[in-house]
Amino acid sequence: MVMAKDYYEILGVSRDASIDEIKKAYRNLAKKYHPDINKEPGAADKFKKISEAYAVLSDEEKRRKYDMYGEEGMRGYSTEDIFRGADFSDIFRDLGLGDIISDFFGFGSFSSRGRGSNLFEDLFTQHFEDRSPRARQRRGADLIYHLEIDLKEAVFGAEKKISVQKNELCPECNGTKTKAGVPPQTCPRCNGTGQVQNIRRTAYGRIVNIITCPDCGGRGDIITDPCPTCKGEGKITRSKTIEIKIPPGVDNGVRLKIPREGEVGDGPGLEGDLYVEIHVKEDKFFKRKGDDLYCEIPVSFGQLALGDKIEVPTLDGKKAELKIPPGTQSHTTFVLKGLGVSRLGDMYVKVKVKIPKKLTQKEKELIEEFDSAVSKNKKQIFGRIFK
Repeated sequence: MVMAKDYYEILGVSRDASIDEIKKAYRNLAKKYHPDINKEPGAADKFKKISEAYAVLSDEEKRRKYDMYGEEGMRGYSTEDIFRGADFSDIFRDLGLGDIISDFFGFGSFSSRGRGSNLFEDLFTQHFEDRSPRARQRRGADLIYHLEIDLKEAVFGAEKKISVQKNELCPECNGTKTKAGVPPQTCPRCNGTGQVQNIRRTAYGRIVNIITCPDCGGRGDIITDPCPTCKGEGKITRSKTIEIKIPPGVDNGVRLKIPREGEVGDGPGLEGDLYVEIHVKEDKFFKRKGDDLYCEIPVSFGQLALGDKIEVPTLDGKKAELKIPPGTQSHTTFVLKGLGVSRLGDMYVKVKVKIPKKLTQKEKELIEEFDSAVSKNKKQIFGRIFK
């Protein structure tokens, strides 16, 4: 697979590099391209690329998906998801670098403030400290869809259409909950802030307690004339057909993230995500173990005794040639390189003698004659050994 982004190449490390090697490589590059140090054109973009590469390769789960599926494995991650949980504290702890603005990352601002801090902690601090009406709106719930596919689709990838029942913004009011032409009224109790203050005086001074406005529920406005389509809910339930792309090599339990295809929240841009969990049906012929495929081929006694060339079916529908040497024993396993799940996977073929349940008179006579010859030969061999 040719990838537009090779995180290992960006950091200049091998694919089997340890976490310490990855951290060291990023530290050296960050010292060179950090915007507080390097003011040359293109330095900020370079810093973005190396930071993204480090965020993925320093995370065990993200690195595993990237190694298995390449850039396709990162497709379900937003920029925020990629950097979520990445710890940059050890990287910038002793560099003496000041705050930097992460506009080129596409979200918030962050800083590198010394020991124990996370480079991106301000992203989450800002989120929870935001007192704007939008911050009080709720994000929609995530959905999980269980998708069953066959082994061939899991190995080579596929495009599927699924139908999901979910809440969406009301097309009549676009989530405002109010009848067209009738705007909501500012809540008189909180004056549109969505919060009210309870002040209690004590002997030690005033205690101010800020709570969500009980009249408007924190929205800041009150619906006086609800939308007739959604009855003032702002949402309706409908079935939506969604096209998804299954990357090659997926296995049981893999979850594909489809951003913003979950339940709608309290407004546009607050949708949850849809997770498609993959379930691979058991194949009648092939068994999968990691990147390898296993199968059994019935053969005759004569093919094993005298040798033969047989055709073995592969998962893509083509045939592979297997050479059986003379004197091969039943249950012998042969390896066909590169015919597994990926380029690194192989196909293991076990040959087993198939015993016929019914024999003709002629076949019985031939077998008895052969068995008699084998027995006579064994007696001669033992006679020479113990002579």
